[in-house]
Amino acid sequence: MIGSKEMLGVVRVWNDPDNIRTEFSIIIRDDLQGLGIGSLLMKKMIDYCTSIGTLEMIGKIMVDNHPMRALMKHLGFRCRYNMEEQVIDAVLRLNEPDSEWQRHRLESQPD
Repeated sequence: MIGSKEMLGVVRVWNDPDNIRTEFSIIIRDDLQGLGIGSLLMKKMIDYCTSIGTLEMIGKIMVDNHPMRALMKHLGFRCRYNMEEQVIDAVLRLNEPDSEWQRHRLESQPD
């Protein structure tokens, strides 16, 4: 249908009140996975969060979600298995702290 709109995917970020960390969530429609939509949406969120001064972006990935794990690696995220939650924790440094209190908050919060 010409002019119609449909949802292809959704990416969201939640920043903490001090803009130290942001947590991301992304969902792409099943029939459109593997076409680069997830990469495009993630790059837009990374650019946005970097531009507003957020220090780190974090997310949790299901262990068996190999395409998402590959995307995170491609985007430069550090990925580590979280035994307690049985997920992969993905972390990307966006900006360096400007002040000592930011550095302290960043180091005191778990990755």
